[in-house]
Formats: sequence, C-alpha cells, structure tokens
Amino acid sequence: MDDWLRRDRFVFVGWSGLLLFPCAYFALGGWLIGITFVTSWYTHGLASSYLEGCNFLTAAVSTPDNSLAHSLLLLWGPEAQGDFTRW
Repeated sequence: MDDWLRRDRFVFVGWSGLLLFPCAYFALGGWLIGITFVTSWYTHGLASSYLEGCNFLTAAVSTPDNSLAHSLLLLWGPEAQGDFTRW
C-alpha cells in the first residue's frame, strides 16, 4: 500500500511549474480585483461591484441594461460620462 501511494501520487512540478504557479496566482488575483473593485469604482464609485450587480458574474441575474453595460469594464458606460481617467 505504501509503495502504491509513493508511486502513483507523486507529482513532478519542475522548473516550468515553479514559474507558472506564481503567474497563475497573480493572474487570478488580478482578475478577481478587476471584477470586484476596478469595474465598480469606475462605473459607480462603489467598493464592490457585487452590490449593484455590475460585473459579469452577477449581471446574468440583473437587468438587461446591467448585463449589457456592466458585463465587462466598459469605459463607455453611462456612469463613466466619457471620462477615461476618472478612476
């Protein structure tokens, strides 16, 4: 049983894995920050886009206008008023 565990449960990471893990970690973190903070701060001045459903995760259960205008970081949304540098 011990030999089976040692043989089949071993995972080789290697140098590529060591480099890819932090990249994936930071990419996921940046994505989460983008959908929770950046989108809502720019379009609504809110600390969390989940409050008004203005990110693509909550837009599906929101109004059609929200799902269209807030599904991504849309800088041309009505709340941005054409200002690309406000946030």
